[in-house]
Amino acid sequence: MRSRTRSAISNDCRLTAASTVTLSKVLSNDPLAPEPFYARGTSYLAISKFKEALEDFNSSLQLNNKNAAAWTGRGLAQEGLGERQKARESLQRALQINPGYAPAKEALARNPAQTG
Repeated sequence: MRSRTRSAISNDCRLTAASTVTLSKVLSNDPLAPEPFYARGTSYLAISKFKEALEDFNSSLQLNNKNAAAWTGRGLAQEGLGERQKARESLQRALQINPGYAPAKEALARNPAQTG
């Protein structure tokens, strides 16, 4: 069972890495579309490439700063980089745009405010 799980994870990582290459090609053809930046950021997030994910979420937000999912992705990337306060701010921005956005709410619940 464990080797089957490792195999599935390995396949997922290969697929995610392949999707980043495909999305890079899409972006070279249309660098002003926010969606491919968001999608590639999500792929980078899935394989724990937080710096690359953050760069793509930032690019997506420069083109459309009213995307709660991109703000959430940005927050998750910042969290992965250990930037907890910045992550909270991004997640809170996502909830300003879409107060019911569950992924942002869940991420905020995992990232409690620092005290002291």
